[in-house]
This record gives sequence, structure tokens and C-alpha cells, in this order.
Amino acid sequence: MPKIKPSKSRFNKTFTACWTCRARSVRCDQATPHCEHCKRRGLVCEGYHIRLVWVDKDTGSYEPMQRRGYACELTWKGYPAWTLKEVGHLIETCDQRPESCRCRVHHHTITSPFQAFSQEESSPEARGFSCEHLNEPESGFVASNPSDNGHDEAMLQLTYPELDIEPLEPADEQMRHLDQLEILLNRISATEHLRLPPYQPLIPTATHYENYLFHHYLLISSAMLPVDAKDSTNPWRSVYPLMAAQNTTSGRSLYHAMLAQSAHHLGKLKGEENGQQDKVKAIYCFGMALRELQQALEEPTQDYSSVLAAILTITSTEHVFRSSSQGWREHFRAATGFVMRHVARRPWKLTHEAWAVTQSFVLSHVIAHTAHKPYTLAISQSHEENDNSEDVYDVLCDTTANSSFGYTIGGTGRLITALYHVRRLEAQIAAEAGTTTNATDAHATNLSLVEEAVAILNDLQNPPDDGLDAYLDSAGTVRMPLDRARTLASLHINLFRNAVGIYLLSTVLRFPPSTVAGYVIDVLSDAWLFVNMSPHGTTYCSLSLWPLFVAAVDAYLPEAQDIAERILELVAKTSGVKNRCDVKCLVHKVWAMRIDLAQESNCGPGDVWIDWRDVMTQMDMDILFL
Repeated sequence: MPKIKPSKSRFNKTFTACWTCRARSVRCDQATPHCEHCKRRGLVCEGYHIRLVWVDKDTGSYEPMQRRGYACELTWKGYPAWTLKEVGHLIETCDQRPESCRCRVHHHTITSPFQAFSQEESSPEARGFSCEHLNEPESGFVASNPSDNGHDEAMLQLTYPELDIEPLEPADEQMRHLDQLEILLNRISATEHLRLPPYQPLIPTATHYENYLFHHYLLISSAMLPVDAKDSTNPWRSVYPLMAAQNTTSGRSLYHAMLAQSAHHLGKLKGEENGQQDKVKAIYCFGMALRELQQALEEPTQDYSSVLAAILTITSTEHVFRSSSQGWREHFRAATGFVMRHVARRPWKLTHEAWAVTQSFVLSHVIAHTAHKPYTLAISQSHEENDNSEDVYDVLCDTTANSSFGYTIGGTGRLITALYHVRRLEAQIAAEAGTTTNATDAHATNLSLVEEAVAILNDLQNPPDDGLDAYLDSAGTVRMPLDRARTLASLHINLFRNAVGIYLLSTVLRFPPSTVAGYVIDVLSDAWLFVNMSPHGTTYCSLSLWPLFVAAVDAYLPEAQDIAERILELVAKTSGVKNRCDVKCLVHKVWAMRIDLAQESNCGPGDVWIDWRDVMTQMDMDILFL
């Protein structure tokens, strides 16, 4: 009688790994408090605690990388029940601010998972922007009479009319992404710093449609930070709106630029057919912003912060959200000249709003000018279109003194400074190539430049977690658990660190893609991990564009191109920002040219060096990588 072979033991999947290893799909040694795998890779181990997430009862969808089950009775286990008197008090005061009451209930001397809130605040309009209203015409908003409170600054309370219609079924791919965006935007709370009720305007004279656009601007600004910060440290939800509310020429210019940016974003999300109204409004607001900015620059006294904010917002509106392929360099020359006129006074050292706006300028300046060709940098000191690079370095040193510098794009002051030095190194290489004739001098110069490049690379190898807690604390990340915020911030800093290395070796020193293949796969793998661990998930990709592009354009291995393709597709479809689509086209063009040149040269794609800036010029593009 034949022997019966014992059945193979079944593998039962467990959930005992740390959250970081689970997100990376690797084996975890389950060491406490932090596993050794995360330590060796330089990642922050998120630990083994329980996470909860709401599951949509209709679709069954849920936020990825979360635990999906939790016994209902455990939500109140161990908490004392409210007394009838305490419940009555909560109901009576639910429309008041908690800090206005001194009782022990509102001051959390008694902890409980239960609270009272008004029906109006629990409505979809109060929780966040709903994409069901994207296609509503201007008449869809109704203004009630302002309350008679005796204050001149009384504002209009806007409400939605009751419409007896069925919601439209998404008709194409673009509308499906609007549904995804709705999930994201409904998670974003109303701004804490401004304390605005839903659709209540900062500008009392604004039209209903302008209030709608302004509210949308506040909502999407939270999703623009790689690691979302509290409202008071997010300049686009605090500093910019407050300056836009000023009754000054520069304030009105900033206000109209913000409306134009919001309208372009909505128009891109809705698509060509449904977004025409928003695009027309964007053009009108953009024209108003330019006219008012010109008037502000002609005034004898100028407000530094609001004028610079208006210039930067106009630039991003035209060349990022609308993605006009030419002209952003003129805007940056104007911004640089304006900042240089205030160097003696250094306003960015005097007020937080001036520092926040100057930070945006410095970050944009350094990132944007990585698209400059070497000869442009080499002659910049004598050319009539001087970009004032040396003076900008002084401003860079001033602003990076703040430990939170760079958090708005997910970088650090050390990395942005390193990128600045890489750009200057490229200028020196180009300048020396055209001026040095003596062989001995040329050798000494080349040796000096090589030593400088090695010094930059060595500095990039320093662990990115140094000072990470101080960085997060000053940035004010409060919208997620600290462990997750540390992991996401560490991942994004790693993206920038490796991307600067790629830019130095490939773009500046002209090494072939095979030399930076390790850097490229690290950036793209960390980027994909960041997307899946982000609170937004794949609903909205909040990755900074520059490090993603620098890695993607040098990807030649199939696995690297596959990851890059997925992220680029996600960015192009969910961001509502036009230049993301241009970046995707540029990357595909470089990939195709590399394959053709490799076949002509009878070598592998990894041995073919291509300057993507030349390809961009051939495509009649001048992308602003912000």
C-alpha cells in the first residue's frame, strides 16, 4: 500500500511585522521597540501599534496600509459615560468654541470618545469641498443676509440651494479622478488658522463664484505639502490668504492670482468640456493680478511680503498650473531683482510672513534654475540678464537658519544648499572649459573641481535623520501620528538627497545612466513607498516634482521605468496641475531617444548619456519643475 505523503503545512499570514516592513513587503525581525531591518536601511520604524480606518459601507474601499477591523465595544471600553447634565451642557454649547467654556468637560479633565457637534458642522459642506459641486454654475450659490452684529467686517454666509436632482454618473476617466479627489478633500478640515466657516469669504465684496474659488484654494493647499503641516505653518493656508485680504494693490494682486490658480486647477480636473467656465475665469483673474501687480510696483512704498507673494503666485499660476512653456525665467528675474532691492533691510529676518514668502522664493529659485544650461550659468555674472546668483546665496544662508526651511517641498536647508553648490559647480566647469589654456592650470583647476564634487557627494551621505525631530516640530506636522510623520518626512528627504546626487553625477558631470542606476531605483522605490504610506494614498500624489523627475528621466532598467511610469501617471491624473503632464511627455521622449541612440551605437541604454535640457528645448518646452 503506497504511503500517503504528509500534506504541506499551510502558511498563515500574520500581522506582527512593524508597519514600515509591512509597507515595504519585507520580512521583519519583530524586534522592539524598533526592528533591525529599518535601522539598517536608515528608515524610521513605525512600530507595531494598532491603526484604524473607516471602511466605506457602499464600496468597501478603505485607506491602504491600515487595520480594517476593531471591535465596536472597544471604542468606549474604559471611558466613563457622560451624565445627563454633562450631555445637556455639551448640546447647549456645541455651537460655541470649546475654549470659551471653562468647564472640566471642555478642558478634557474627563476623557471620552464621544462629543456633541452641530448638524451644520457635520454636513459635507462643512467637512470639506465636495466634487459634486464642481460643475455647478455661479447661480448655484445663495447668499443669506449678513447677521446684524454691529461690526463693519460682517461677512456673507453662503449656503447651497436644495436641488432635487440625481448626482451625475462619471462619464470618463477624468470624472473618476474627481471622485477620488473628493475622498481626499473631504478629509481636509476647514482652516484652523483663519477659522473660516464653509464658504465664508475673507473679501466681503467678492462674488459668489470668487468665494467658491477662494475656498477651493484653501482646500487644495493642504494637499500641496508632502508631509502636511498644521494650518499656521502652511503658508498657503495662513500667510498668503491673510495678505490677500489686505486692502492694498499688492494684496488684491495676490488675491486675484490665487483665484486664477484655483480656477486653473478646477478646469484641469473637470476636463476640456466641463472646465471652460473656470478657464475663462482664470484668464480674467490672471489679467487682473498682472495689472494690479504693475500698479503695486509703481507705488512709492511697497509691502515686501505681499508683492513678492503676488509675483511668485502669478509665476506658478502661469507656468505650473496653466503650464505655459515659455516666460517663467523673466518672472524669476523680476522676483530676484525685487528681493535684491531689500537685501540691506533683510525683511525676512523681521517677520514670519516675510520669511515664509522668501523661503518660497529661494526654494523656487534654486529648483527652477536646475533647468539652466551650463553656458547660461557661466556668463550670468556678466550677462545683461543677470540672475544675481551670488546675492541669492546670502538670502539662502539667511533663510536656512530656520530649521524648518524646505518643509514645503519636503527637503531641508542642507540639501537645498548642496543643490545650489552643484549648480555653481556646473557654472565653474563651463567657465573654466572656455578660458583655461595652460595644461598645468587646467589640471589644477580640474583637480579642484573634482575635489569640490567629491565634497558635495560626501556631504550627501550624512544620515538624513539628523535633527529630524526638530525639523518636524518646527514644521508643525499635526495631521498624523508622529511616527508616520517621521517616516514620511525621512522618505521624502531621502528622495531629495539621492536626487541631488543624480543631478550632480548625471546632469552636471555627465556620467551615463548606468552610473546612477542605484540612486535612481532608491528614489523611485522610496517615492512609491511614500505614495502608499501617505494619508492621501493614491488619491492624490503630494510628491515634490523635481526629485521624481530627476530620477525618472535617467531610468533605463525595466523595473525602474515601471515604477516611474506608475508614479508619473498618478501625478499627471490626480494633481490637477498641467506641468505634470509635460514632465511625463519629456521623460518618455528621453527614454525613446536613449533606446534609438543605443541601437545606433550598438551599446546598452545605460551607456547613453542625454542632456534632458537639450531634449526639452527640441520639444519647444521650458518646464518649471515646481
